[in-house]
Amino acid sequence: MATQEAMEQLGQDKQKFMADTGTQTKLGALADTLTGYSDTAIQSILLDRGKANQFIDTIEAIKGIAAKGGFGENSQAIFSKMSAFSDKIQNTAVKMVEAGQTGGVVEKVAENRYARGGDQIEKAGVMQAEVDALMKKKADAEEVLRLATLAKESEDVDQQKTFLGKIADLGFNTDLEQAQIDAKRELATVSGQLNTLDND
Repeated sequence: MATQEAMEQLGQDKQKFMADTGTQTKLGALADTLTGYSDTAIQSILLDRGKANQFIDTIEAIKGIAAKGGFGENSQAIFSKMSAFSDKIQNTAVKMVEAGQTGGVVEKVAENRYARGGDQIEKAGVMQAEVDALMKKKADAEEVLRLATLAKESEDVDQQKTFLGKIADLGFNTDLEQAQIDAKRELATVSGQLNTLDND
């Protein structure tokens, strides 16, 4: 399945997409392959407009799937990895311009002006920062739910205090019931905001 099709399927039926572990595995392997590209390979792609279009579309689609949680518990790691790779591509383009190589899409990528259907290589720096912040909130809320469950199950008072301390450090109420309610509410809010950003 092409990455664009996968992105559309995730938007239409996330439950069905998440059940298709084969697709997630293939896309995860594709992310590993892409991020393993050398500077020389990236330079060659940026000089070829056709290859560059497909290359950057694929990266953005994988990032979009990860931002929506399409890789399950690996989503944040894959999103961060692909975001760092986007930065690497832009830095490579900047060095190419400095060396006098300006063919293909090199200049536009270097200046973050590469537009495809209204998107840019980083979907604009501001939005990237918003997505990063939301992914951090999502991870924190998931960690609070995990800690609250452990605290409830633990019969060791000291261990319970440790879990509660970690929950407090993450900025949540130390009343376990309230912490779980707040964390679930946070997750729902973040998911809605991520979907809104992705549809802009």
